[in-house]
Amino acid sequence: GIVGLPNSGKTTLFNALTRAGAEVTAYASVIDRLTNDPTFVPEQGSREVEISGVAIESEGGLRDTVRPGEGLTITVDLRADAPVPDAAVSFAIVSGSTNHPVLEGKTSELGVRLGPVDRKKRVRFRIPAAPWVSGTYFVTVGLDSADGRVFHVQTQHYPLTVPDVDHAVHALAVRPTVEVEDL
Repeated sequence: GIVGLPNSGKTTLFNALTRAGAEVTAYASVIDRLTNDPTFVPEQGSREVEISGVAIESEGGLRDTVRPGEGLTITVDLRADAPVPDAAVSFAIVSGSTNHPVLEGKTSELGVRLGPVDRKKRVRFRIPAAPWVSGTYFVTVGLDSADGRVFHVQTQHYPLTVPDVDHAVHALAVRPTVEVEDL
């Protein structure tokens, strides 16, 4: 099972890993804490494979900011002290105003197998140009196995800002691509 603080993204992670479609609801106190308390970073997992770094960069070269109509790259660096067979990397971009995911991706569902993670590996999710809606978002990044073991999850750890355009938040109808490289 997935254990964590109330409203820390357990259902979002569960849905990203299983595509079960469980209802996700927003709670203002959690969103406020995620927005205003940079020390509040829920993490969980066995850490057999760890997320050693994450970078979020727009096509325009901005870090942690994307403008409507731009593409986005989420780079996830992994580290394992001993070989771990066939991990899968996933992400969810969650609206800060609704706590609902607007885009999710997982290597295995995008047709990419990582193979064994031995020492270091880098995964890049390339999200094509999309009609981003202005607001604050949070990115959750996770690692799991084919049999459902959770290796490492950083829940809504990475903020993402979309400046200046007012529209209703909606799911993005784009399909990310993914790349993997041994480091």
